[in-house]
Amino acid sequence: MNLKQLRYAVEVERTGSITQAAKNLYAAQPNLSRSVRELEEELGVPLFSRTARGMEPTGEGARFLAQAREILALFDQLQDLYRPDTDTPVPLRVVVPRVYFSPALRALLESPECALLLDFTCGVRDAAAAIQEVAAGSARIAVIRYPVDHQEEYLSQLRAARIPHLPLREVPYQLTVHQSHPLAGLEELPFPLPEYYTALLCENDLPFSPVPRKPLRTGPFRTVTLQDTALLLELLGQLHGAYTLTVPLPQGLLRRRQLVQRPCPAAGKLREEVIYRGLESLSPEEQLFLRLVQLQP
Repeated sequence: MNLKQLRYAVEVERTGSITQAAKNLYAAQPNLSRSVRELEEELGVPLFSRTARGMEPTGEGARFLAQAREILALFDQLQDLYRPDTDTPVPLRVVVPRVYFSPALRALLESPECALLLDFTCGVRDAAAAIQEVAAGSARIAVIRYPVDHQEEYLSQLRAARIPHLPLREVPYQLTVHQSHPLAGLEELPFPLPEYYTALLCENDLPFSPVPRKPLRTGPFRTVTLQDTALLLELLGQLHGAYTLTVPLPQGLLRRRQLVQRPCPAAGKLREEVIYRGLESLSPEEQLFLRLVQLQP
């Protein structure tokens, strides 16, 4: 058993796919698959079962992988403690939610403290995937967003993974429509919204969207699910009877697409938090990002 095998197995669990895990770790798929198989043979138990949804941990596998994540996190922290202080460029990887606009990112990249920051990666993940990445050590700091009425579910995940978290903000869902939409000028928004308006949903925001997901049917579509946020915003500007419920967007972006937003508290609220893996192990750049996201309005 070695650290590479542990990283391979943890990444397979995170992605649910041998192929995707190999791509993420820049490994040859046959080598990764063989490494996981050899690890299972050494342990004497199967770690994964292949299902229609992908590679899923067995009961024994889930227990082993939870300990493997802790070992990898401790190893990464140990490496950080004894990493030599040089002037070589440093990498930084942060994970943020879909449709995330934060002045903290710009402030980070413009900061003199990040003059050597030549390798910056900003991943986009939903809250559950971001928690898994931080737990596995593939990212050490992330911003997560989730509906307030699911708060206990996410807090229990953070407690189980022993991941610290700091609250950033709570905002009501924003009804986003074209400026010519009949709902754009209403003083009070009805909710649920009438079914004759077309709801646009983003695949990665499900299943926690306040708009119920309905199967597409022939005839006029009342619910359309997309996989790309840019396409969703494009359609909002073209389908003047469509709407979406999302986070507050920058005014400049809304003006360019002739869109308007109205708070829709009856649809619920979204909560944003920053999570991280061991404050003492964060690099100066990661600690700077942590401070900046806490300062944003």
